[in-house]
Amino acid sequence: MPIDTPTALVEEFKKSGEFDRLRRELLAQFQQDESYTALKSRVEEIGRQRLTTDQTLQYLTQEMVQKELAQEVERYPIVERAVADVRVFSDPTFLANMQASIQRILQEDQSKRASVLPNTGETIGTSTNQQRARVSIEKGIPNGQPAEEPVRLSSVDTALVDILKSTTDDTIEAGSTDIQSILPEDPHHGLELPSKISTKTDTKADDMDVDSPGN
Repeated sequence: MPIDTPTALVEEFKKSGEFDRLRRELLAQFQQDESYTALKSRVEEIGRQRLTTDQTLQYLTQEMVQKELAQEVERYPIVERAVADVRVFSDPTFLANMQASIQRILQEDQSKRASVLPNTGETIGTSTNQQRARVSIEKGIPNGQPAEEPVRLSSVDTALVDILKSTTDDTIEAGSTDIQSILPEDPHHGLELPSKISTKTDTKADDMDVDSPGN
């Protein structure tokens, strides 16, 4: 299938070894970034807050406690914030390498198409659709539409950002199962919970000393 749309380019990027290479690079850099430390601290903070406000957890198995804590953590946009704080997404060198990888994939596609359609008189390497696909990736314009002015590559909802987001989703620990891996093995983390069950069952996130979900 020829690469003549941003979506096709994203799919080809995912099929290539560039996607796995980028995922490994992002993971290595994220684990050294301050946002990773902040993410782990925030997960533990939310977990400890839930443990101190919901005494019913002391009657559950450790597996159930882990599940409850993971669901509690997922109510807050901590993963999104961690992604937004990753400095590599604004690194000119990183973005330049991404553009070079994309250009290489386009050139390989051009070569394949040229070998399949010889002597047709068609200038495959400079087709309008493919040029638009490349320009839309570089300028952040969806569906190959021309732009009046370029926009920042890393800050718009485009095919390239889709690549970054897809890679990040596979890289940064998110979701119930993966969040459990961040939580401490001992879910109570040394907390001494009261023996009596609190009658306050309508505790809201706004009442806690933590950020409300979605804010």
